Amino acid sequence: MVNALVLTVMVELTIALQVGVVLRALLFMKRMSDVTTTGYVPAIDATALQALLDSDIS
Repeated sequence: MVNALVLTVMVELTIALQVGVVLRALLFMKRMSDVTTTGYVPAIDATALQALLDSDIS
C-alpha cells in the first residue's frame, strides 16, 4: 500500500488507485493459493459407481 501512497503523491490519484487495486488482487490470489490444495482424484469405475448409487444412505 506504500506504493499506492507514493504514486498518489507523485502521479495522479486514478493511477494510484488502479495500481493499489491490482496489487491487492495479486496479494489476494497469493493468499488463496497458499491456503488451498489440489490433488489427484482417481476415476471410479462403473460397477463401483452403481454400487454407490444403489446403497441406502439412511
